Amino acid sequence: MKNLPTLKTIFSQLEDENISIYDYKENDKLCGYELNTYTHKGVNQILFLDFRDTGLNPKSPKDFMAVFSNRIADIDTDEEIEINRQNRNYRNSFSIRESLEDFEEWKGNLESLVKKIIMLKSMQTFAIEKAFFINNQKINTTEELASYVTKFGKENVCKYMSYAKCIELKDSKLDTETGFILWACEDGSFISESGYHYDIDCFL
Repeated sequence: MKNLPTLKTIFSQLEDENISIYDYKENDKLCGYELNTYTHKGVNQILFLDFRDTGLNPKSPKDFMAVFSNRIADIDTDEEIEINRQNRNYRNSFSIRESLEDFEEWKGNLESLVKKIIMLKSMQTFAIEKAFFINNQKINTTEELASYVTKFGKENVCKYMSYAKCIELKDSKLDTETGFILWACEDGSFISESGYHYDIDCFL
């Protein structure tokens, strides 16, 4: 997995999915993370990402995603259901079919989340290879784009922007969440490295 988002961005994506992240330390050394997750029916599931004896760095986005992906792949939904159905209250609340659907959906959502995080940076990396021009002039900053919006109007500029899925804007002052690069999308909105979307009107 190359060109991944920052660890801060990854954690932000997890938190957006209502997943809480807690450091796991031994002797003040970061050795992993505990991810507090819930199934759709409200069953609390803790995922432990163990970096001990792996040679991997828990502060590395690449290593984090590798351990996270492997942990999800190792989830045995039948085993998780069996563990939970040992609880009488759980058995009385959910049928076996409901349990199966709930846990399969839970694992599937986690798998989709991994793909979403990987694709976020992949989309941005792909955009770097594209040059974006309006009237044969390359646009590099938010100020330049804003001047074209003022001159031609929002709708026309959005049409021009359809030449590329995303463009790199090197001026990052308007991204108050991260202070990093903003990306202009073909629908006229913007996305920051942290995944936040902005309407083009923000730049006027």
